[in-house]
Amino acid sequence: MPGCSTGEEAYSLAIVFREAMEQVRPEGSFTLQLFATDLDRDAIGKARQSVFPDNIAADVSPNN
Repeated sequence: MPGCSTGEEAYSLAIVFREAMEQVRPEGSFTLQLFATDLDRDAIGKARQSVFPDNIAADVSPNN
């Protein structure tokens, strides 16, 4: 995903895919990898820390 900055967009998509797979429960084994990037090295470094603002908790369930 070009231009992801802090990684929230890619993380949000991962949550959506996970929740969809839990609902559909397809047969077989699946692996999903999301790759995200940004032009700003500092933004990539921040995203790699996987630490997001506290206000994101209002939009994301505790299970994710």
